Amino acid sequence: MGLLLTWPAAHWMGVIGLLLTLPFWAHAFAPDLVALAGLVRRGARQWLWRAESGQHYAFKGQPLRVLDDELERRRWIHVGDLALALEEPISLSGLRLRHAAGLQELGDGAYLSDEAALAYLAERRAERAVLLRRWVEREVWFPARGGKAQRR
Repeated sequence: MGLLLTWPAAHWMGVIGLLLTLPFWAHAFAPDLVALAGLVRRGARQWLWRAESGQHYAFKGQPLRVLDDELERRRWIHVGDLALALEEPISLSGLRLRHAAGLQELGDGAYLSDEAALAYLAERRAERAVLLRRWVEREVWFPARGGKAQRR
């Protein structure tokens, strides 16, 4: 409709005719422009927060770095952060002996798989360890399996 009006108006009335047909063009393209602006905004937010995506975990105010392993459907918890949340040191040599399959060393430190972390925390009898184990099971372990997990 806008094109049918724009060409004759521009041909007979010049620039004034173009200005008079602008509301038709605005009405025709406004929904698309608003949708494009929303898409650009969502894309910018995803790009800005890409490094933090999936890593928003905190136990009683103590942040924990958690990495998602989408292939094996498990999560890896940073050992240093786990020790800070537990408020007691964790021996890497002891973890290597007892939970070798669940330990992974990356550039920024050692990571313990969610199942190995649950097993490690089950060995501890302190109240904080029990609370942390419950938190890891509820916030890290269970959601990683899509809510369809069965404890072994």
